Amino acid sequence: DNDSRPNSDVRKQKTRKDAGLMEAQDLRVVKKKKSEQSDREVDTSEEMKPDNEQRIAKKIKALNKKLTAIETLKNKQNKGEELDDKQLAKIESLAETLEILDDFLNGRRT
Repeated sequence: DNDSRPNSDVRKQKTRKDAGLMEAQDLRVVKKKKSEQSDREVDTSEEMKPDNEQRIAKKIKALNKKLTAIETLKNKQNKGEELDDKQLAKIESLAETLEILDDFLNGRRT
């Protein structure tokens, strides 16, 4: 039996194409002039640049990741493990990190 329906990969590609989304595999390497042949650049269209909302979501995700790391370090410290200066500095940045996250979540930062 030959199934004429597109498989999941084809459906995913069509969905991405319809939505205007691109992935790394969709990019192409573009050659420059012969005089600059050793230089190459990735062709990115205007659609590839993240808009403000995506950038904010990315920043919030990074701040949440930092908070998780701080929590892990605090737990280590509470168990009596000795932390180095970088780890202690990260724990000390908790209040600032929470403030920045709160600003992003409440639209006070962009």
